[in-house]
Amino acid sequence: MLVMTWLVFTAVAFWWFQFKNIQQFSPQENRQAAFFQAGGLAEQLMALQAGGELAAITVVHFWDPGCQCSRFNNAHVADLVSEYTDKGVRFVIVPAVNDVDQQEFVELFGVDARLARMNDIAMPSSPAAAVLDKDGHLAYFGPYSSGANCGSKAGAYVEKVLEKMLVGDKPRYLNMAAVGCFCDWENRG
Repeated sequence: MLVMTWLVFTAVAFWWFQFKNIQQFSPQENRQAAFFQAGGLAEQLMALQAGGELAAITVVHFWDPGCQCSRFNNAHVADLVSEYTDKGVRFVIVPAVNDVDQQEFVELFGVDARLARMNDIAMPSSPAAAVLDKDGHLAYFGPYSSGANCGSKAGAYVEKVLEKMLVGDKPRYLNMAAVGCFCDWENRG
């Protein structure tokens, strides 16, 4: 009986720590609101850029260092920064908190990523990405991928959009239905 109780407790603990954040990127009731807020998000993103103009394709990573899902996504984003910076893609990291350790930030994402602040962002979840084209139009908004660990093998949405943009295509993709490891973002600032 003791062994059975231990096995049940272990299974519940494993589920709790591994799968408690598995959810839709944007719950069904929030999808319509998120769709209409994406245009306003693009305006806020453009305001981050000097003079309101973008010189390059820009990936904006919405990062919550306190989110357990970020531990899987940090390496994925660092790989993207390493791979696409040389191809002319700029990376801007927007943290959910204001007290980010600059040394930790550089260790996670490298010196090619820029840290920026945005207050009162209407976001469904994180980790998330917004990709803007050279003209500042929103080409993609949503999660990096689906699945339990936000890795590049499970969907690779951002990579697919970047590859299309680098060959001259103009994708427009709003991805609210993915299921994976996400944490609520709720207008942090």
